[in-house]
Amino acid sequence: MGELEAEFEACLDPFDEHEQVACLLRLGISTRVIYGPRSLVGVARIIPCTSGFFEFHEHGEKALVIAEGEPAVPGWHWIEDLIAFRPNEPSRWWLRRGDAQLLGEYNLRDWKLGETVLHATPLDFLQGGGQGVCVLDWRLDPSMLLYGTGAGLVADSAALKDRLLDRVREAAVEPWNVEVALAAA
Repeated sequence: MGELEAEFEACLDPFDEHEQVACLLRLGISTRVIYGPRSLVGVARIIPCTSGFFEFHEHGEKALVIAEGEPAVPGWHWIEDLIAFRPNEPSRWWLRRGDAQLLGEYNLRDWKLGETVLHATPLDFLQGGGQGVCVLDWRLDPSMLLYGTGAGLVADSAALKDRLLDRVREAAVEPWNVEVALAAA
């Protein structure tokens, strides 16, 4: 078991506490997401860093922690990164290592899902049953979202759609200036 896998496993331990589960259910997170064959969310005490990363710390604040990686049933083949956020501030999150740009990337490889939902926050992703994707780092190559979306991509808000389209325009490669050599003409 790798370091991130062990850290995420430790985040799952608090689920023995009724209070933690009740909080997740109140947030609209289903029991399948909490207890399913591959748990998607855990609880831990963290200290957010200004660099966009977080550290685990026994005296830190409580946060939800999500794994991103290659899923297996049960568990994970490997975990690429961990994402932490405060339940009362879901639009702000921190990464453990900064290796993941997209939460739910594994869902893009499943063409049977039909339309892929683009969620605005990791909490929205959890409330959506762990289906769809959430952009964690908007510096990503937006073409990543096109692979495997089969029936298309559906943003969960107009603002999110606009943000994605802005990123597509920003990332567009200018046409190359290609000329023919005089000898070949």
